Amino acid sequence: MQLFSPTEVESLQMFELLADVTENVDECEIVLVMLEHDHHNMKLYATLLQSINNVRSKMHIACMEPMIPLIVAIENVLALQEQGEFNFNSLVSDLALTTLELVQNFVDDCAHHECAKYDSDLLARVVNLLSEIKGSNQAKHQQLITQALLELDPTLGIDIKSPSTATIEPLKSETTTSLQLELNNQSQMTADLEFFKDIMTPIEKRINNWAGRSARQTMLAASLNQAAGLPVDAQQLTAAVLLHDIGMPLMPLKLLDKQSKLNDQEIEHLRSHINAAMAFVQDMHHWDEAMGFITDHHERFDGSGYPRGAKGTEISEGAKILAIVDSFEAMTHERSQVTHYKRPLVHAAKEIELNSGTQFCPFWVNIFKDVFKTLLRRKRHITESTI
Repeated sequence: MQLFSPTEVESLQMFELLADVTENVDECEIVLVMLEHDHHNMKLYATLLQSINNVRSKMHIACMEPMIPLIVAIENVLALQEQGEFNFNSLVSDLALTTLELVQNFVDDCAHHECAKYDSDLLARVVNLLSEIKGSNQAKHQQLITQALLELDPTLGIDIKSPSTATIEPLKSETTTSLQLELNNQSQMTADLEFFKDIMTPIEKRINNWAGRSARQTMLAASLNQAAGLPVDAQQLTAAVLLHDIGMPLMPLKLLDKQSKLNDQEIEHLRSHINAAMAFVQDMHHWDEAMGFITDHHERFDGSGYPRGAKGTEISEGAKILAIVDSFEAMTHERSQVTHYKRPLVHAAKEIELNSGTQFCPFWVNIFKDVFKTLLRRKRHITESTI
């Protein structure tokens, strides 16, 4: 690891640089997400390249040379798309997002700590891989992009059949909640939750790529709830997170493992998994609130969800949390069946942010953004401490 100090830039200028870089990186993230849904839109490419060019220019003016070759390499790859010699796909988006996150963190460290660590050998390897991408070797593009991406973030190459060690820790609180439901059968509820956790073990073994899923979702849901001041009963929320997909192992494995687009009949069949969860707890009336969360977790804030078409305040707060948690899990793990690595967390977070007010409740999206920043800081700290 090398250490870079921005000796040519004063402190105030460095924070101005950070603001400029952050603004352009934010725009790039939005455009990259849009390109995944409209990858033939050349106006979006022009906007993307201009924003990346702005970042490179700012870095060059500030003499922050270590990152510039990497930015240039990404620019050159994206420029090939405009020339019709490169096919944009989700891997390219992931690579660009990961690169921009690295650049932004580099500037952030310089602004707040007056120095930044970087690995010159790693950056050189990535630049060399990207320099091999040419219009004449399109068959190698996917492999080169994958190698570059995994160099920048090796955690994306973790064997998806092994439980992930990069779980999301709930935000710690020194106080206990006064909102927690006081029930005479508290011991029964505690025993139930342990039972629900035990049930998830065989379920996660039966469904491909589900290892560690319930633990990740439970901790993220708890983090969101804690960050908002615990407006949702913690036990009811935990039960809902654990049980909401309990009907999935009853579905045909052929349907669960299908990688091509589902037809309308198959979609309706999958949606019926909610009924199994509701039936499971229908006679456990102390979990009625959790059952409501489960029933509504596929509702959308704009009313276009299912099964009731509920919207806004008609949807329970627990269901709004569960909707975000479920989507975040899906976006960061669903592609592992095909590619054997996860998508960058920042991409999933941006998708959730862009769907604020339509699919997700804006209040809970803002809470998620704050929690996600904490997650990234912890991830960076863990990564740096192991180097």
